Amino acid sequence: MQERPKDQHHSGDDEGERLRALQMLLFSVFTAMTGLGVVSPIMPNYATSMGATGIWLGLIYSGFSFTRAVLQTPIGRLADRRSKKKILCIGLGVYALVSLLYIYASSPLHLVAIRLVHGVGSAMVMPVAMAYAVELTPKGKEGRYMGYMSTAMFTGFGAGPLLGGYIYDWFSLSAVFYSMTALISVSLLLTLIFVPEERNIRRVRRPTVPFTKILSNRRLLGAMIYRIINALGRGSIMGFLALFAVQTLGISYSLVGTILAVGIFANSFLQTPFGILADKYNRVLLIVIGSILSSFGYFYLAKTTGALDLMMARLVISVGS
Repeated sequence: MQERPKDQHHSGDDEGERLRALQMLLFSVFTAMTGLGVVSPIMPNYATSMGATGIWLGLIYSGFSFTRAVLQTPIGRLADRRSKKKILCIGLGVYALVSLLYIYASSPLHLVAIRLVHGVGSAMVMPVAMAYAVELTPKGKEGRYMGYMSTAMFTGFGAGPLLGGYIYDWFSLSAVFYSMTALISVSLLLTLIFVPEERNIRRVRRPTVPFTKILSNRRLLGAMIYRIINALGRGSIMGFLALFAVQTLGISYSLVGTILAVGIFANSFLQTPFGILADKYNRVLLIVIGSILSSFGYFYLAKTTGALDLMMARLVISVGS
């Protein structure tokens, strides 16, 4: 009878430790995503200044996603066997190093190589951070804290373009990459100092599901195919948005960053209310409506003649997404 309060006390301490670790992990992810988003307004024009054509621009953007897609599963398995914190810190270190390498690039080929390495770092950061957050989350609160993680990612990635555009207009191109390095270095230090090793906390154990079993679920497979096709369409357009805004519409980098940020922030803030709608109404119907709305946004994008038009098209795409 006398030991129960003691056990409850230890259980409370353990949950409090996990929550503190989660809070620092969320802030670290927010800082890292801000650093990653800083280069969004200037990257396409930076590449074209080196003579990059449409094909090179496609390679520069897809190189990052290619290495991340190929490596995130084996790196995730390695993190499960070894240490998520170590893999996360190595990935952030790669991010910081790559941020400096952008300054010394002198050809489209250099940018492709740097983006490939950048994708390796990304495979070590976001999937591992998400998996670590799942382990730290108390049972029964997974939805809430995964929502917090998504918010940290979206708001960080939204703040990045806003910051990057103004840094470029007020200072220089190099200052954008130095700020990217500084932000990611802060994220690395926060993770090293404040996020504990898994062995130092009582982890919440959850069963693992083989990927082949996931693919055998027709609904999940359909959702995956939809996401792949959707990402292909969006990526083929959004990668050139900053280039179109600056070179065709004559918009400043700070305004381009603002337009990109507004779209990402809108997407972030609408996650929760549309999630509630998805719980109440037919999800397939909502996906169809959202896809049609996004299609109108992309069509409107091709007809834009100024910053306000571009902003409205970006908002329509974000609401549909």
